[in-house]
Amino acid sequence: MAVKTEPFLLERTVYVGIALIIPSYSIYKLFISSKSPVNLNLLRLKNVSLTQNLVLMQDAAEFQWTLLPLWMSFVPYLLLYSIVSSFVFALVNKKIFKCCRIILSIWLINYLVGYKILMDVFLNILCFSCISYLVSGNWLLIWAFAVLVFQASESFESSFNFGLISYDWYMILYAAHFYIVLRSLSVALSFHKCSNNFKSSFVKKTEKEESIINCAPKSSLESLLDALDYSLYPHSLLLGPLVLYSNWVNFWENLDSLHSNHLSPSFRTLLDTLISLVSKAIRLIFWSSFWSLCLCIVYPNSFGYLISYAQISELSIQNKSNQYYLIIDRGTVGASIYLRSLHLFIIYLQFYGWPYVLSNFECLLINLLQKLLNILQSCGRNTKATTTVTDQTRKSHSDPSLIQVSFMPEPPACLLHFLLISECWRSFDRGLYNFIKSYIFIPVMKFNLPSNYKHSLLLIPFPIIKNWLALTLSYSFVLLYHGIDKTNAIWLSTNLLLLFSERSVKWIYRCTNLGSEIRHQLSDRWIRRLSLLLCATSGIFSVLGNLHFLFGSKVANQLAVWLIYDPTLRFTVFVYFYCQMNFVTDLRSLFPSIRPHFEKKIQ
Repeated sequence: MAVKTEPFLLERTVYVGIALIIPSYSIYKLFISSKSPVNLNLLRLKNVSLTQNLVLMQDAAEFQWTLLPLWMSFVPYLLLYSIVSSFVFALVNKKIFKCCRIILSIWLINYLVGYKILMDVFLNILCFSCISYLVSGNWLLIWAFAVLVFQASESFESSFNFGLISYDWYMILYAAHFYIVLRSLSVALSFHKCSNNFKSSFVKKTEKEESIINCAPKSSLESLLDALDYSLYPHSLLLGPLVLYSNWVNFWENLDSLHSNHLSPSFRTLLDTLISLVSKAIRLIFWSSFWSLCLCIVYPNSFGYLISYAQISELSIQNKSNQYYLIIDRGTVGASIYLRSLHLFIIYLQFYGWPYVLSNFECLLINLLQKLLNILQSCGRNTKATTTVTDQTRKSHSDPSLIQVSFMPEPPACLLHFLLISECWRSFDRGLYNFIKSYIFIPVMKFNLPSNYKHSLLLIPFPIIKNWLALTLSYSFVLLYHGIDKTNAIWLSTNLLLLFSERSVKWIYRCTNLGSEIRHQLSDRWIRRLSLLLCATSGIFSVLGNLHFLFGSKVANQLAVWLIYDPTLRFTVFVYFYCQMNFVTDLRSLFPSIRPHFEKKIQ
């Protein structure tokens, strides 16, 4: 048996070696190009941002990286906010806590970024709430109003640009505006959903008076406090991940319910959670510092943005006219794209990772303070009934499941750990994915034909049409969110076509005679080889599409031309992607934690 598995093991070892050697060599070539005096002068002539970082020049051609130091200056204030909020939660009742935290959020936001963000929050909450009430929670009309708000953002942009100190501040405030719109939209759609849920539960429980009392809706004041508390939460207001309003409300209600019943996790569970959060914070600091150093050694963003003005030195088919400003090699091109993808991951790891750590730390402090209060209250009671309650409480303390995990979505997964385009969309920006899934995809998929509809011409393909319509509307929203232009349209159209192709291949493999024949005739090894071959092909087209979003259409078109006319570059790219897919597959079998979160749930 060992002799049979040895060739396959050797094959996989070769894949791992190639997957490591190709990017390493490319990064080395990028390092040589970055230190070339000729290239540095050309970069300066093209007005590429190379800022002085201590004694080194740092690549600052990507504007989101320049926002990171400004955003990181907010972290100490957000940490202090978490501490104060946890103490207020433990000492006062629910309504007073919400009022106090709203006041605290208003003061902190006004201190950090000014009053314009607050005006934006109040205006959007008011408008979306009124629209939801006027249209009686009509899903389509609420979305129509949201589309108008997005389209009107250009005039909003000019108002935010007035009197700003720097472009960095302007970008943070402008990005925060779209998060505010999405949160207000979540509030409006959730109000409608809660109203429908209450009506249905009221009809079902008319015969049970006690149940009617328990499912009574919130008052207008409570709903307003929840909406303001959710919209003003500073951890995710500026550049943090998107949180659904329903998840927010459910989390705080469950947390308050546990503490009302004097239930809290054990000290061991709290300590393990604290150690985990500290380790995550240390990793965030490490990756930020490490990547800052890397950008002082190589300049992937600067070279990447100038690919459209570059010529590959080994490619003789291009003429050497004066239109080319840079003469680079294939390794520099590959490393620029490879590191630009990692650069995107590092940025969003910081933007989404710190809110995740800080919000979890706030929940940890709330649980710790509530546990200490429970112990103090138990020590002050001497009756038998109290002793019984205390014994039950002590038993509950040892239950690790009682700790409330934060409502904040997890940070993005590394782009190098994905095999399929669907994994990337589900596991990178989890907050935006949850928003699209909850408010676009699922409502469309719930639509059904009337029960008396008998035309088989539409009944048979209707589920497929409905699925494709839901996907198309979801990607159309992403286009609206990022801005309707040619570059984003090409980026999203490519991803949508790849997703349709992925689902079609899965359907053929699982539900057709051809798929059954493939499973019967081919071994597991050959099925793996063919599957990863398709994944590699999809990955290449995905990179070409995503380059429109990362670098622009000129760079993406130039790379496509090079892949068409340069067989060496084309072969190297395909071999790398195929070996990388094999490497990731083996890593997933050894370390299941790197699998996408949704995949772990399914399995």
